[in-house]
Amino acid sequence: MTGDLDKERSLVQSEVEKINFTLRERQIKFELLMFENLPVGVEVKEQLSNWLDECDIFILILNAKYSNYVKQEFQKAAERSKTNKSLQILTFIKDSPIELSAIDFQSITQLAEFKNEVLKDRLVIYYNTIESFRLKIIESLYAISEKRRELNRTKENELKDLRVFISYNHKDSKVAEEIKKKLTDLGINVIIDSEALSSGMDIESFIKESILNTDLTISVVSKNSLLSSWVAMESIESFSKETRSSIKFLPFVLDKTFLDRKFTGEAIDTIDLELDEIVEILKKRFEKKTGFADLYGEFKRYLALRNNIDEIVRRLRESLFVDVSQGNFEDGIGKLLKSYPDLIGHRNFPDTMRS
Repeated sequence: MTGDLDKERSLVQSEVEKINFTLRERQIKFELLMFENLPVGVEVKEQLSNWLDECDIFILILNAKYSNYVKQEFQKAAERSKTNKSLQILTFIKDSPIELSAIDFQSITQLAEFKNEVLKDRLVIYYNTIESFRLKIIESLYAISEKRRELNRTKENELKDLRVFISYNHKDSKVAEEIKKKLTDLGINVIIDSEALSSGMDIESFIKESILNTDLTISVVSKNSLLSSWVAMESIESFSKETRSSIKFLPFVLDKTFLDRKFTGEAIDTIDLELDEIVEILKKRFEKKTGFADLYGEFKRYLALRNNIDEIVRRLRESLFVDVSQGNFEDGIGKLLKSYPDLIGHRNFPDTMRS
C-alpha cells in the first residue's frame, strides 16, 4: 500500500491482533509481514522479496497514489499464485471522492494502467470509508481462516490413515522408539517390527510388505545400520519402491560416518569379514554333507549389502536427511514436519498464515 493509506495500514495491524485472539482456540494465527517490523540493518528489498516467496496471503490496497515498488510486489505475487494455488491475493480499492491535493498527476496514467492490470481476471473489493474497509478486511480474513480450518479437519481425518514404517538396527532401537512415539502422538499409524512382527512371521516378507503398504519409510541411519544386512535390504527395497511409486524414503541420521570418503571401502572390508566367516562355515558343512539353509539367507543379504553399499551411501549423501545426532532430535522432528507438510500435517502446532 502507498503513503496515502496510513489509516488502512494501522487498521489492518490492529484487526489482525484482534482476529488472532479470537482464533487462538482453532490453532490458527495470522502473522503480519510489514516493512515496519524489519529489524535495523536488514536489507528491505531483499527481505520483502523473501516474504513474497513465503506468504500465504498478499493484501493489496490502492487509492490515489502510484508506487512502482507496490506494482512489482503485486506482479511477483500474481506470478507466484499461478503455481501456488494456496496463495491468496486480497485486493482492496478505495472508491470515494479524492481531493485534488492527494492526486499525483505525474503518475496518474501509470496508476490507471496498474489498476486496469489489477482488475483483469481478479476479484476486487471496493470500500468508501475506513469503517467499511474494517468490516471487509475482517470478513475476508475470517473467510480464509474458515477455509484453512476445514482443510485442517480434512488433513486430520487423512492423518489417521497414513502409515510410516521405521527401519533400524536393533542397536539403535532407543531412537527408533522415540521417533515412533513422536509420530504416534501426531496421530500417525507407525509400523515397527518390535510390535508388528509376530512370532513365526517371515521377516523378509514382513519388511517388503511394510515398505509397500506404507506412505513413508524412515530409516535410522548409523554405522550400525549401514553394516546391517537387514537394514541394507530395507534400504534397497525402499529405493526401488520410491522410484516406481509415491512411497517416500527419509533417512534419520544418528552419525555422519557415511559422509567420510573412506567409509565405503572400510565398510566393504567389514562386510567381507562377515562373508568370509560364513563361507568358512559353509565349507565345513559341505565337507560333512550337512545342510546350510540357516546361513543361506544371511549370506545372500550380506552379498547384496556388499554389492550395493556404494549405491546406498551415494543415495544417502545426495538425499535430504534429518540429523538427529548429538541432541538434535527435536530439531530433526521439526524438519520432518516441514519436509512433509502434506504427509505429516501440523495438527499439534498453530497454523500460522503469513500475510
